Amino acid sequence: MIYIKSFFFGILTMFLSTVLFVVGTVWWLSRNIERPPGTAVGWDIRVFTQWPLFWLIVFLGFVAGFYWEFRRTSR
Repeated sequence: MIYIKSFFFGILTMFLSTVLFVVGTVWWLSRNIERPPGTAVGWDIRVFTQWPLFWLIVFLGFVAGFYWEFRRTSR
């Protein structure tokens, strides 16, 4: 039962780390940057999955959540 709870908590933290990464990246890239007047910025969410940093953050989010819950419930 400890492993199942830890797995689901790892999935939850993986989801949260993905959302935080996407929101933080969009915020970082859309700061007050000088753009020519009349131009638009388009966002394609599939671009984020091509970065190795994205997959590293997702993996570390799962591992951190799994480890946190495993240590907490095994005491």
